[in-house]
Amino acid sequence: MHHRIRRAMTWLRYHLAPPASAPVTTLHAPVRPTCPARPVRRAPSPLDTPLNTNTSPLVRPYLTAYEAQYAERQAHRFARIRTMHGEFAV
Repeated sequence: MHHRIRRAMTWLRYHLAPPASAPVTTLHAPVRPTCPARPVRRAPSPLDTPLNTNTSPLVRPYLTAYEAQYAERQAHRFARIRTMHGEFAV
């Protein structure tokens, strides 16, 4: 059992390779059908004028709530300052 690798290669060539007398054919890859190109999506056009947040309260409701809380805190702060220093303090 000498030359096992050589024997294995000979056996593989005999069983897997085409015979030497067979004509050599070139393999052609199958042609894939081409899909039509997708239409290019346009970006949404920007607004002509900037968005006025004062006209639409639904744009940023968190900001409206924050401004209301801020105004309430300022009113309490000014009330405390007035009671500490009298009515003439700023």
